[in-house]
Amino acid sequence: MSCGSDEMYGSIDGSADPLGSDGGSVLDCQYTECLTESEGTITSINYPNDYNSDADDSWLITAAGGETITIAFTDFRTEYSSSCDYDYVSVYDGSTTSASLMHQMCGSSPEPCITSSSNNLLITFTSDGSSQYEGFSLNYNFIGDCGCQIDACFEFDSEGIVVSPNYPSNYPDDMAVSLLITAPDGQTVTITFDDFEVEDDSDCSDDFVVLYDGATTSATEIGTYCGTNSPGCITSSSESFLLYFETDSYTERRGFSASFNFRGECGCLFDSCYNTTGNVTSPNYPSDYPDDTIVTTLITAPEGQTVTITFVDFETEYGSSCTYDFVVLYDGDSTSATEIGTYCGTTGPGCITSSSENLLLYFESDYAVEEKGFSASFNFQGECGCLFDACYNTQGTVTSPNYPSDYPDDTIVTTLITAPGGQTVTINFDDFDVEYDSDCSDDFVILYDGNTTSATEIGTYCGTNGPGCITSSSNYLLLYFETDSYTEGRGFSATFTFNNVCGTTTAPATTTVTTAVPTTTTAVPTTTAVPTTIVPTTTGPTTSAGPTTTAVPTTTVAPATGTTTAGLTTTAIPTTQNSVGPSQAGMYRT
Repeated sequence: MSCGSDEMYGSIDGSADPLGSDGGSVLDCQYTECLTESEGTITSINYPNDYNSDADDSWLITAAGGETITIAFTDFRTEYSSSCDYDYVSVYDGSTTSASLMHQMCGSSPEPCITSSSNNLLITFTSDGSSQYEGFSLNYNFIGDCGCQIDACFEFDSEGIVVSPNYPSNYPDDMAVSLLITAPDGQTVTITFDDFEVEDDSDCSDDFVVLYDGATTSATEIGTYCGTNSPGCITSSSESFLLYFETDSYTERRGFSASFNFRGECGCLFDSCYNTTGNVTSPNYPSDYPDDTIVTTLITAPEGQTVTITFVDFETEYGSSCTYDFVVLYDGDSTSATEIGTYCGTTGPGCITSSSENLLLYFESDYAVEEKGFSASFNFQGECGCLFDACYNTQGTVTSPNYPSDYPDDTIVTTLITAPGGQTVTINFDDFDVEYDSDCSDDFVILYDGNTTSATEIGTYCGTNGPGCITSSSNYLLLYFETDSYTEGRGFSATFTFNNVCGTTTAPATTTVTTAVPTTTTAVPTTTAVPTTIVPTTTGPTTSAGPTTTAVPTTTVAPATGTTTAGLTTTAIPTTQNSVGPSQAGMYRT
């Protein structure tokens, strides 16, 4: 029952009976509130809004003779000072301030559970003239039950998930949240942070997460974390595990999501984890990826096997040092493993094989300029997928998009033709109609005597005088077709055979005809020959259990010779002409 509001009634120095001369009438309560019910809740004035300045409030709890009183704080935030002499809560083991002072508390770390030695317990709250916060909330009872003293308690649940407030939206300012996880006796708690993004600062004093190896903040501290320095997977040494999360008055982030169990099993530490072959793409692919995004993907092969990943499409914002939007590949299961490379623009990784059973993909975007992102396939057999828009290993026909109708503007299409080992590729252009200009820089076809754009260039062609008939010097021939933003033509149609020569009128009996009509415009990686083993570069950022933050990887892989610096299209044009095949009467660039 309330006997007043924010004013004191009578003395709290013990000079008068706090409950009146009859020893029990609440009508003569000399405090802000006098409580005799067997259980209840007490909050600071205005809670959960900020308490008043210059407050001087008190609450007296009285049980029946022979009973004791237990209080448990469920929320606590006051102005902090090392001596707790600005804004503070005091708890006395009796009915007046002359009784034994049990605790004087401030800041955000109260004594979670307090039990009196008699049937009276007095709580006072004092504030000065500045810096108000939300104050406190506590529960009390006469049966010695501390209950859940914090924002959330998970007890004996075999597994579960904990998230920051509002997740995955940004958490609020000026907040303190505690989460206690309790396993059955003899078991431990294992928690895995699947997502972690908190405001970053050098000493983790703005927004931060603290993990404790026990049930209270007086237990051993496991670590303090902020930024994107995730705790990863942690196992307690006992049945209790406490998570404390605090934010300041500005700069909000996504927060965290974590799963826990009592079996000692670490979950996926990343945004996604794969242990079977499949595909991985950037968020929203093939639409543009979002701003301010960090995504990590771990691919794990069976023990003793390796991971081969092939990027079939790659387009991110370009920067000379790949610090805007970029992909980093690590040869292991963390960002502390050897870095394979950092990639941006249209210079993708191509085909990469790890040296062990783990490969980690890290993707980050900044606040501006979104692109399509990437698509990659992966397997555990060491097989590189098709790195281009179309790949053929049987004889057939290749045409420009929409042929025989006009091809589209702003298009890049690459086609790789691969003959069996020891054989060659012969391609014969039956029709050729591409926009003409004197240096073939508007719409053009380039043929390469190999399987990448770094191979010897056979020629560049435009107008109506196409390549005619060309025979490769190896079992590879690469066709690159690019258009600008205006003036379309019919395009081209070409037939290709294996182990044939120009001038042969009859194709081998095994010829099978297929028609490739790419319908998408994809950026072409211009990396060199498809690697089958990794080439380690520099060591990436480390992830630790301490309060350090994760440095953004900045190691870059320079674009291949001939790529544009805009990171949008690939127009690698070597300056030497292959002598393979007859000279062409059409316009071409060498």
